[in-house]
Amino acid sequence: MIRPDTGLHSAKRRVRKECRRAVSSLTESGSLRLKAEETWLLRALQEHPVLRKAPAVCSFLSFGTEINLDELNKALMAGGIVVYVPVIIGGSPPELEFRVLPSDTRSLKMNRWGIREPHGTPVLDPSASPAVRIPMIVPGLAFDPEGHRLGKGGGYYDRYLSLYPKRFYTIGTGFSVQLIPNVPAGERDIRMDEICIPPAAAGEGRTS
Repeated sequence: MIRPDTGLHSAKRRVRKECRRAVSSLTESGSLRLKAEETWLLRALQEHPVLRKAPAVCSFLSFGTEINLDELNKALMAGGIVVYVPVIIGGSPPELEFRVLPSDTRSLKMNRWGIREPHGTPVLDPSASPAVRIPMIVPGLAFDPEGHRLGKGGGYYDRYLSLYPKRFYTIGTGFSVQLIPNVPAGERDIRMDEICIPPAAAGEGRTS
């Protein structure tokens, strides 16, 4: 029996393969373009009005070829903002929770996938202060101008966000090669509220 969403899954696999190749080519080159795009993105996020006004922000700790937000996280915390980062917890399938990022990142531990995580710090309760949307910076493999996001296939963010509709203001982030015309998406794929990706021109020596 052929599943009705087989075409969608095939399209996602194809786009993931293409975007992984594009990002790997960008990051492995060690080019000035990569540095320029990182600089542009970190500045854009640090100056983002939604992040600057928030008492708390959900960020992430980079893994693999994801943009490194360590400096941004430090800057947010230095400004008195509480930063939460994802932790993968057990279950079938495994799920996400967000814990406070400690100021001393030496206490972070690697999970079995090699992702840094805090342990023993407070867990975010998204049901608290429901009138205030929490900014969340979300990584991904691909985004499109309509806010569709394609992750790595685990569905962690989509499942988490579906539990708390309208509780987060989501900002998808990545490199310029990760912005494509159309991301294949289904009903369970959560659309981002905003995409923050550097223009290709940022890698040509312009960061504004």
